[in-house]
Amino acid sequence: MKHQVQIINGNHKFLKTLDVEHGELLHNAIIHERGYHAPCGGKGKCKKCKVKVMSHVPYTLEETSLLTEEEIRNGVHFACLLTVTGDITLQLSSRKYQIAEDIYEETSGLDPFIKRTYLPTSNLKDGIKSDYITTLKHEMGVTKVSLDAMRKLPEIINSNVDTITLIHSSDEVIAVSDKKEESYGIAIDIGTTTVVSYLYNLSTGEYKDVFSDINHQKNFGFDVITRIKHAHHTKGLNELSAAITQQINSMIAYLLRNNSIDEDELDEIVIVGNTVMMHLLLNVNPKDIGAAPFTPVFTETIYTDALNMGLQGSKHCKVILVPSIAAYVGADIVSGIIATNLYEDNLCALLIDIGTNGEIALLNQNHITCCATAAGPAFEGANITYGVGGVFGAINKVVKNDGKFSITTINDEAPIGICGSGLIDGVAYLLESGYVDETGYLEGDDLVDIEGMSSFELARKSDGTPIYINQKDIREIQLAKGSIRAGIETMLYESGITVEAIDKVYIAGGFGSYMNKESAIKIGLLPKELEHKIVSIGNSAGIGAIKVLLNKEYLQVAKQIKSKCKYVELSNSVKFMDYYMESMSFQ
Repeated sequence: MKHQVQIINGNHKFLKTLDVEHGELLHNAIIHERGYHAPCGGKGKCKKCKVKVMSHVPYTLEETSLLTEEEIRNGVHFACLLTVTGDITLQLSSRKYQIAEDIYEETSGLDPFIKRTYLPTSNLKDGIKSDYITTLKHEMGVTKVSLDAMRKLPEIINSNVDTITLIHSSDEVIAVSDKKEESYGIAIDIGTTTVVSYLYNLSTGEYKDVFSDINHQKNFGFDVITRIKHAHHTKGLNELSAAITQQINSMIAYLLRNNSIDEDELDEIVIVGNTVMMHLLLNVNPKDIGAAPFTPVFTETIYTDALNMGLQGSKHCKVILVPSIAAYVGADIVSGIIATNLYEDNLCALLIDIGTNGEIALLNQNHITCCATAAGPAFEGANITYGVGGVFGAINKVVKNDGKFSITTINDEAPIGICGSGLIDGVAYLLESGYVDETGYLEGDDLVDIEGMSSFELARKSDGTPIYINQKDIREIQLAKGSIRAGIETMLYESGITVEAIDKVYIAGGFGSYMNKESAIKIGLLPKELEHKIVSIGNSAGIGAIKVLLNKEYLQVAKQIKSKCKYVELSNSVKFMDYYMESMSFQ
């Protein structure tokens, strides 16, 4: 027996109807829908999968113990606790996200993997060696011609066209055409939280367009560990792989359609991301990454056809996955090193990508030491009571003025919660104002007690609901910032240098783009000695992917970075545990 779940948006406009089996959890039915959020993957832990049900549905005892009286009056339910036993109408409010979309223009020379050469047809007819393929190889200086190109070649040679378009790599003609079209490529950065796709003209190097969105795997788990657990069985792995594949296909379709580009003109796709994201994209089970000794199935460069991966594109479109380094130091860090030119600068520099995981690379005298810290998703708003991602309306800044504070929100919209940068500012304000001591204990005369926890009110939503930072949130920040700081200290120890020797600190990732460095120093996320050396570099993983797309020499750079990088497994480091305990305090 099936029931209908009708979905409307915040303006009561009809969106779609889903057919749902009797007894299925609502979470499972709407997991792919825009506007739905379940950071814990529907495990009942995050308490953020609230949806507004417009039709009458009875409440469970568990729901009534977790929801406010006002929420119950308004028909709010938890999707992970609601079983579908009849037709219902559901309201989802799609949120707009602030996502770093930095672009890049190639200045050192355009040399993509796949090129288009326009050859006079007469060159093949008149310059015949022994056969057309031998002549074609001689003309192009290649060693191979694909079977598809071989099959189409006679038709074009015997047509009335004067020029044949050869689509080729440095050693193979992979396709031929009788059309004189442009060549396009797409660089994609798959983050745990966001996905950003960039469209470029490979014939000219011109930037054309960008499209970003929240990673559609989010409702299977906000962090990589939860997704690894979901992928333990074939069904879960297939769901995660299908989610990201379908999302990328939608992005490709949008970029081509929005720029009036034919699918046959898409020649190349370059993809970066952390190691788990790369595994899930290829439908390769990452379960061994989730437990010691944290062994990935692959970390090397992958070069294949788009069709083999189920990606949209021409029959000849090639896909390149930039290499990773280890289980939790992925192609995104390799790409970030490329983006910042750290591999060739004579600097002692730190590259820190702060997201659901903290990936750190220390470059010193041509040596690279790297690690990954289990910072958790606190900086992305998960595990925080009123935490949200970088959505419009998220409190992103807390500023102290004459002993008091003021807030700003993303896009200046009414506050709906607090994101990572606002949380760091908020904790820094509480420290500076004496509400939080060095142990992280929150106390003060004007605090309120919410569910047995001291809480500090930051703002109120448009409906009057208060937004708090509470004791639990501060503990989450202590855990996250302690892990990042201990990772930095361990990298310094492993490299045998002091913090004063660092010339530059590059903070990468969407969160790093908006983080206040003074607040980060104040809470001890970063050493004070580095305060005037910090540079936010935005989406460095995306920039590195673009550089690989536009010039194939950067892939060789990526391979060199991988080969010379020393990976430190922090779970085996006694020094890391010492630094971690020290870094937990606010001092």
